[in-house]
Amino acid sequence: MACRARLMSQLVAVVVAAAALAAAQDQDCDDCLDMEVSLLQRGVSMVGLRAGGAQQSERAATSGLHDSATLEPTVLITGATGGTGRILYRMLKERNVTVRALVRSTSKAKEVLNCDKCDASEGIFVGDVTEEHCLDEAAKGITTLVNLVVARPICKVDSDCYFNHRPTCKGFYHNDCRYPEGGTPEQVNWEGGVNQLRSLIDANGDHPAHVVTLSISGTEIPENNADKLDKGWFAFYMLNFEAYLMATGLPFTIVKSCPLADEPGGERELRVSPRGSNYADIERPVNVRADAATMLMEAVLQPDLAANLRFNMCSRPGPPTTDYADLLRSGRGM
Repeated sequence: MACRARLMSQLVAVVVAAAALAAAQDQDCDDCLDMEVSLLQRGVSMVGLRAGGAQQSERAATSGLHDSATLEPTVLITGATGGTGRILYRMLKERNVTVRALVRSTSKAKEVLNCDKCDASEGIFVGDVTEEHCLDEAAKGITTLVNLVVARPICKVDSDCYFNHRPTCKGFYHNDCRYPEGGTPEQVNWEGGVNQLRSLIDANGDHPAHVVTLSISGTEIPENNADKLDKGWFAFYMLNFEAYLMATGLPFTIVKSCPLADEPGGERELRVSPRGSNYADIERPVNVRADAATMLMEAVLQPDLAANLRFNMCSRPGPPTTDYADLLRSGRGM
């Protein structure tokens, strides 16, 4: 019965995500704000924002993308010290974009982000997305939030075999991994994601930020491998966060990536699709982190092109992709 309930919840989330996407692309939609989805077996409202409720959603939706698209970008990255976050942070810095980072450890930020004081004066904010008001200070005045925070399991063997898809990891088994206490997909992917959006709306008032998030492909497949790891339902909670984001009225870009690899960027052909994640014709379906970061940067710098998009992305050996704007158009089915 529990599995059936999860399946029903996943199907509901897919339907609402599709409805929200259609609504976001329909300029004449007057009822978009009335959408509400629940995690059936949890009884959790996915759109009832506690701090302000429908008023927050309405405020975000009515302002639209105009402000964030016309202002000079100020970008906040959550998960900035992770494998993909640190690359994106560096790329934006190199383009002289004002970029902030939410981190849990200033010592790690000093190590991987090369900050000096590693405090608010340098755009570095200490916080935890599992806390309700995690972005109240960090998100003030931003035009873009890039959410790269996900639950990370602790593995008995080489944890890189989980975090970085490599051919040498053939002996790796998912049952060697466990999520830490307080760091499950429900607490991080779902509750942490919701906390970020609520706090973001509180911090920005009538100036909604464009939200760019990196998700995973295959969320439309119930009980996939990501869900089975420590029975944490990783993909399930990612999918429900996607549906929540799409129903808030905030401009969004959701990049659903196949497994990420730490390899040199700019050497593979990228493919995107707004319809499903069937990569059966790709022998080794991976995305290089640097390429994923480049796609995220393109979405940040071209919000008019990237807003209200949700698409799958993977790569294969072939002519290296250089036109990321064209990929965004492909993600819209253009």
